[in-house]
Amino acid sequence: MSWIDKEYWYIFWVMVVGLIGAVLGLLDENGRPRKNRTKKGFLAAAATSMFLCWATYEIVFFISHVTPFSLAIGGIIAWMGAEWVRRKIDKAANKKIESLGGDSGSYTKSESEYEEELK
Repeated sequence: MSWIDKEYWYIFWVMVVGLIGAVLGLLDENGRPRKNRTKKGFLAAAATSMFLCWATYEIVFFISHVTPFSLAIGGIIAWMGAEWVRRKIDKAANKKIESLGGDSGSYTKSESEYEEELK
């Protein structure tokens, strides 16, 4: 058996699912290709979607140890795209910063309640 039949076969499927996610992400609501897309733009979107699919696959597989489920979640994230992931991460980070008493939009905020209590 070759190496692709053993341990690394999942990488092929992750890349295929990521590529399919990239293609589906380039379609509009009616299923038609979006206008003003270049070949470089498609290659960048495909590479980003494949990377997102791989990263998501690894995280989900670490938790669940189920390959088909991990590929499905990776495909969904690849389809949603990098902008959606970035917005979700920014939203979660801002929520965490605000829960700590900080202001997510400014670095010059006065001291927090905790720091005031220490004085």
